[in-house]
Amino acid sequence: LQYSTTSTMEGMAMIRAVAQWSAELDRHGVDVEERERLMEMVGEVFVQVEEANALCDEVRTAVPETLPVQLDVGFCFSFTPGTRPPAVVVQVWREGGTSGDQQRMLAAWPAADLERRLTLLRDV
Repeated sequence: LQYSTTSTMEGMAMIRAVAQWSAELDRHGVDVEERERLMEMVGEVFVQVEEANALCDEVRTAVPETLPVQLDVGFCFSFTPGTRPPAVVVQVWREGGTSGDQQRMLAAWPAADLERRLTLLRDV
């Protein structure tokens, strides 16, 4: 039951995120075909991000002094509207610790780089 409840809540959060991202892409004037392509890419990257987060947790368990990070999927938009298309990125966040450290973004990688980085992480 706990797994079912957790999975349902995660699914609802994902549906809300997709609706929000779709609205944001629409606001930036991205046509429907490009929006669908970007959302398909998000789905593919999201699966890899989940694996990477699980591997990061394993590394953190084995090496407790490792910097605690969490990966997420996002979009990168140009500051000047209409100059460049949005890009799917992998965000690397430092997790907030018990010592009062704040959560903050450390990096944003192009989604195309994730496979290479994930391969390296699997080899750790």
